[in-house]
Amino acid sequence: IMDLARRAVPFDRGALLLLPALETVELGSLREVADEFSIWLAPQLRSAQIQSLTTLGVDGDGPFDLGTSLDISQTGLSELDIPALTDVEGDILVLSNPDLLAVRLPALAQAIGLRVDGDQLEELSAPALEEADQIDVRAPQLTTLALDNLRTVRTALSLADAQLTDLSGLRSIRSAALLRLSNLDQLRDLTGMSELS
Repeated sequence: IMDLARRAVPFDRGALLLLPALETVELGSLREVADEFSIWLAPQLRSAQIQSLTTLGVDGDGPFDLGTSLDISQTGLSELDIPALTDVEGDILVLSNPDLLAVRLPALAQAIGLRVDGDQLEELSAPALEEADQIDVRAPQLTTLALDNLRTVRTALSLADAQLTDLSGLRSIRSAALLRLSNLDQLRDLTGMSELS
């Protein structure tokens, strides 16, 4: 168990990398990360308790800074719940997690980008998010998309390989510089995007 519950907050940067036997991460009362937080290459990770995290930054100063604030990739997680996260100054990446069924970010109000993929992913929920530069989702089993308050995507909104029957989870979208919908075999109509101009 990796327990950071007693870690003073805020802290600058967190990275849990190449930890093949790690099964649980408990972030306890961690509320703010000034830069980015990443969990990579932890295939045995089954539980990540990140219940108090509210804010993630991105410093933009380092030679390897790509504008990412949160990166959860190549883990064994089946669910990713970050219930208190509201402000993310960079991108959120949730990629190549083969057992991931659900990503829930219920309080997320600000993020530059959201990129999520997953062959088993069934649910993506960020109902408080109102605008982003980019949204990119590829999930062949996705049946629940809840981006209910998303109004503006400044560059590209891409949704591919999902099992959605409608786009009601995008019902508030007003503008997107580029809209890309592909391989949505169950999609019956576009009425969920009736406000798009």
